[in-house]
Amino acid sequence: EIRHRKGKTMPQSKPPPPPAGPPRPGTNAAPSIKKNRPPPPPPSSSSQNRPATTAKTRTSMTKTATTSSPFSEHEHRLADSELPSCIKSGLTPEEERSRRRRTCRFIQEASRQLKLDLNASGTSMVIFHRFYAVHSFLDHDRFEVAMACMLLAAKTEECSRKLSHVIRESWRLKNMAAKKGGGGAASTPELGDAVSDNVDKHGYLNPESEEFVRLKERILLLERVVLHTIGFELSIDHPFKFILVQIKKMIPLRVEYINPTMPPTDPTKQRSTPMEKNKKLQLQLTKSAMDFASDSLQTNLCLKYSPEKIALTCIYMSAQYCKVRPTERRKWLEILDSDSTFTINELTSIAVQIMELIADKKGCDLAMFESIRSDLTRMKKDVSGERGPPSLEKGMDRPIKR
Repeated sequence: EIRHRKGKTMPQSKPPPPPAGPPRPGTNAAPSIKKNRPPPPPPSSSSQNRPATTAKTRTSMTKTATTSSPFSEHEHRLADSELPSCIKSGLTPEEERSRRRRTCRFIQEASRQLKLDLNASGTSMVIFHRFYAVHSFLDHDRFEVAMACMLLAAKTEECSRKLSHVIRESWRLKNMAAKKGGGGAASTPELGDAVSDNVDKHGYLNPESEEFVRLKERILLLERVVLHTIGFELSIDHPFKFILVQIKKMIPLRVEYINPTMPPTDPTKQRSTPMEKNKKLQLQLTKSAMDFASDSLQTNLCLKYSPEKIALTCIYMSAQYCKVRPTERRKWLEILDSDSTFTINELTSIAVQIMELIADKKGCDLAMFESIRSDLTRMKKDVSGERGPPSLEKGMDRPIKR
């Protein structure tokens, strides 16, 4: 009563729900079976033809969205003569390898201009190799694909660059190689279309020109095509980190110089301590192995072998170059791979392909290559009694400078 007098009403309880049962007479009960509605009318002829028309207007680059991507070590075992560029384009394996190497050298030089680190440059080349393991060189311009690969790699390695920056530096490098007419590392007859009048005094393409706008659109489209082709697999390992880890394990007790340095004859000079010798040996092995690993990225070895096996081969070749041998007369396979998963055939195949690549450069050390080949032959005979690796190609008698 007091609350009612002050103007406050008591909360009213809700009525209980009606008991379940048959509906009362006179009420409109919902039928248990829905009424059969007529089927929707068939689509018109214009709507039926719309998807087909859209598909026809798309460019050929978007047709690769559903292409499978066999890029793991065990899935991609195609021979060089079975690659799409050799089958569809009619290129020989030597021409196919030459185009890969030239484009990879273009990527390396463009990465230096863009100030990308070693991992970003390596990721660009691995993505490029994976893309052209599915497509032919006639399907897409390989230098535009290289730009898209660098753009993706920079994002993956957390050192992204603007698209306009990538296009300007890459186009300038391509234009300079075209003007040289065969003098550049990336020079090729396909570079003739790189020469343009829409350039400034520094050789950069004008970003406001129609040519720059069209190139930008093609790179953006190719970026999506590359992603679909590689199956969005952007987590890529490189041999570089495995080289650092493996050499640290080898230095203290597993390897030594073949001809250790003699003690200094001058009494004023101090003899280097074992720690200093190990540090010097580690630096020499690491530098040479990194150079071999960087060269290996110009080949399609990343499609056939794991980065660990490539790293072990580069360490072996670096040890031969630095005149280093295993201690206690051990075998190289025991030093390199304690799990016995690395075979002499794999070591031989990777080493020979890297040596053939270096032979195409300005010079090569025939004595070093012959030493590596003789050692591989001896190891292969000790393991299985088979013949050694194939003889080196002609034209490898030029001195190499590393």
